[in-house]
Amino acid sequence: MSSVRHTPPLSSPTSPSNAVDGLPPLPEIRSEQIRKRIFTHSSSLAKGQKHAFQAPEDDLPVDNEEFGHIGDQVFALAVTDLIQQLYPHLRVGPASKVRDHIKCKDMLAKISLPYGLHTKLNLPERQGSDHRASQSVQVDVFKAYVGGVYRDQGVEVVSEWLISLLQPHVEDAYRKVREDHLLPPESDPSLSSSTSSEGPGAALPSYLAGGPSDLRRLTALQANVPQRGSAQAGDSVGTRRAVHRGRRRRRRSSTSDGGSGYADATSSQRHSSTGLGSADSARKRLRAEGANDG
Repeated sequence: MSSVRHTPPLSSPTSPSNAVDGLPPLPEIRSEQIRKRIFTHSSSLAKGQKHAFQAPEDDLPVDNEEFGHIGDQVFALAVTDLIQQLYPHLRVGPASKVRDHIKCKDMLAKISLPYGLHTKLNLPERQGSDHRASQSVQVDVFKAYVGGVYRDQGVEVVSEWLISLLQPHVEDAYRKVREDHLLPPESDPSLSSSTSSEGPGAALPSYLAGGPSDLRRLTALQANVPQRGSAQAGDSVGTRRAVHRGRRRRRRSSTSDGGSGYADATSSQRHSSTGLGSADSARKRLRAEGANDG
């Protein structure tokens, strides 16, 4: 297959009628038989060969379905090769998604419609306008033209044309698939940080350049949480303890009789228990003295 990033004049002869503004010209089909068959739709044939398993040797098909089948494979090969040349490090999975973007019917119709190939189709008069407006018919005749160019002039000519035609669409599909994978644009400077002349860490944000400790300090500041061991943390802990002590004092003093009731009752109970203890001690001393006298 041909290389990319250049669009030289096609090696095949081209006709002025094949030139389209903004698009590479269609390669000219040199064989009249191939050109006639490309634009022959199966519905224009009176013979009922479409559903037959195999046509007889003396009555081979003359519609464009065979060229369309070949063109589909040639188109897929050209797209796959172009993706690998443009993005050699892209894995097979994402590359397949890029190719699917190009091979879908909507994209093929968008690519082929400006060439107006569908307007040259040989169709029954009663079906002409409806078939030409069909997206499927437009895509089929484009594939048939690709297959016809391949049969008429070979893979080099058809690949030169398709590369020139498809490269902008492949690049756009690559960007979309990259976005689907939640990746930044390819031009993002952070993607090239590992190749920077200043070293792998040159493109790192300032809060990561100093290591994990700087990141922890940033996290603490963002969360407005005092750091462990700092003066601010000690002050905060002391303040919380003072608040809790004040709350406990207020709960103790808040009784149904007022703030002083709890303290008075506690004091009275303490004195009462002290007096009872003193009386018992006096009686014990009297008993001891009487026993001594006796």
